[in-house]
Amino acid sequence: MSCEYEDKYEKLKYYYDEIISLYPNVKHIFSSIRENVSVSVNKLQCNYYSDNKLYSSKIYTIDDIVDRVGGGDALTAGVIYGILNNKKSEYITEFAASASVLKHSIKGDANLVSIEEVETLMNHGVGKIAR
Repeated sequence: MSCEYEDKYEKLKYYYDEIISLYPNVKHIFSSIRENVSVSVNKLQCNYYSDNKLYSSKIYTIDDIVDRVGGGDALTAGVIYGILNNKKSEYITEFAASASVLKHSIKGDANLVSIEEVETLMNHGVGKIAR
């Protein structure tokens, strides 16, 4: 596949549209965009495609990465959780990105956070006190 678009979102939507035209039974596609600012600082975004529409999460800056291992698994688990629980596409995108961001703060490959912790990051950002 080749694409003439320069904008990363237009390009991603084009490729996702092409995949759906080749494989019409595919209902969901997702990926992440990662920018490596340094070894310990990355920017991360989740992109989720459903019903011929592309949804993109906000771009999260991950400071002081403890471990990147399992970040993709956490993103995938977030998407699957959202689909199985009939969440809206916007929710799925933000939940998956937030789950992956939180995983970067945990050593090892298991994401040891709760749904509530992921939703707190989604809704309030980093460093907010929840009582």
